[in-house]
Amino acid sequence: MPSVGLPHSMLEAAELIRERRVSPTELAREVLSRTEALQPRLDAFIRITGRRLLDGAASAEEEIAAGRYRGPVHGIPLSVKDLIDVAGEVTTGGGTILPDTPATEDSTVWSRLAEGGATLLGKTNLQEFAFGPTNINPHYGAARNPWDTDRITGGSSGGSAAAVAAGLGLASIGSDTGGSIRCPAALCGVTGLKPTFGRVPRTGVFPLSDSQDHVGPIARTALDCAILLDLIAGPDGRDETVTERTPPGAYEKLAAWSSAQGSSSGRPSLTGVRLGVVRPHRDLARPAVQDAFNEAAMQLATLGAELVGTDLPGEDELTEASMTIVRFDGTRLHAGWFRERPEAYGADLRIAFERVLARPSSDYEDAVRTRRRLSAEILAHQRGLDGLIGPTMLDPAPLISEFADAARAAEARGRLLRLTYLYDATGQPAISAPCGFTREGLPIGLQIAAAPWREVDCLRVAHAYQQVTDWHLRKPPLPA
Repeated sequence: MPSVGLPHSMLEAAELIRERRVSPTELAREVLSRTEALQPRLDAFIRITGRRLLDGAASAEEEIAAGRYRGPVHGIPLSVKDLIDVAGEVTTGGGTILPDTPATEDSTVWSRLAEGGATLLGKTNLQEFAFGPTNINPHYGAARNPWDTDRITGGSSGGSAAAVAAGLGLASIGSDTGGSIRCPAALCGVTGLKPTFGRVPRTGVFPLSDSQDHVGPIARTALDCAILLDLIAGPDGRDETVTERTPPGAYEKLAAWSSAQGSSSGRPSLTGVRLGVVRPHRDLARPAVQDAFNEAAMQLATLGAELVGTDLPGEDELTEASMTIVRFDGTRLHAGWFRERPEAYGADLRIAFERVLARPSSDYEDAVRTRRRLSAEILAHQRGLDGLIGPTMLDPAPLISEFADAARAAEARGRLLRLTYLYDATGQPAISAPCGFTREGLPIGLQIAAAPWREVDCLRVAHAYQQVTDWHLRKPPLPA
């Protein structure tokens, strides 16, 4: 299979494999060759598992030839963020403090993907222990944006987003505690879904904040995200936060909806869908981001959606409370290691730990009460709406060099997380989908949130938008 034939999406690759037009081995070799060629430029991976990938592809090929096709990830090269356990592989968490020994069992999410026949391309780079939004890692290097390698990918799942954007695998699994799936998805021009809190088990995933950690997919399209969500969602009997036992059935629902749309007008319809335009999110963004978002909103209105301007009272206070909880949770998790081996952590993380350790525990208790109260109020404020929309990020991807200066770095980090933290605090699902580019060719993301357990509502709006636009089809200026 020539390089120019690399499938654009996971679903496209699955169809080629199912129809025997491409073999899993051919696909694996193509993806591995591209990954090894581009890894020095992008630093998207902490570990590339080439031998494992090829062995898995060979097994998938034998099964499919024998008529045992497992489904849409069978023989598909995927990656996982390197805080997700895969048996036989070391999990670093993006740091150096964890034991340098292979995991003895799979995380639930990888176990479920492996059962579906997925093959592992590697473990992706991330911000050190997921503490931050830049993916500038002091131990493994800064993951670099495929659209401009002098710029950040966003974090903390930056390696995953860079890999998907660059065609290094067909999708990846990341985590999101304050925006760590949606932030890099937006800055790298791909699609990233943060499911509802309690939808996907975190068993075998190194934590940051137990009350806000989410695991979810990063892919090219909303349809690909739906497929992956269906595979990884549901109780595993070990993560007690996973309470929803009804499978999302996201892909089947989207496919049925698309089929019905195609048999009528041939154009997706969002008639009857009420979307709240979060005015502060739009108004605080840079002009280029505002323009791209306004065009996306107009496109959704053209498809029949009713747009309603809305504010979310208490959002800033909720975001700050949520950040406080995450900082305390993460610091407490690392406190013992930090006291014994402070030099094992990067400078940014050492400073963050020291600041939290100097704060009274009452700050944490106050933040928990504030989050509980304001989350309920903000969710109640959304009643009567099918979703909320706004830009995912205030700015396009900043230059890596901007984070060399401490004062500028602090401001830039705050802006990176300004619009995403809210939906981790409320626990509701949110997706980022590409919606434009700046004049410099940097991607811009559209964020769509819905009520808890309503991932399908997010995915439907994103899928409808992707049916009538081509932003998600564009590829960064890298070798084919």
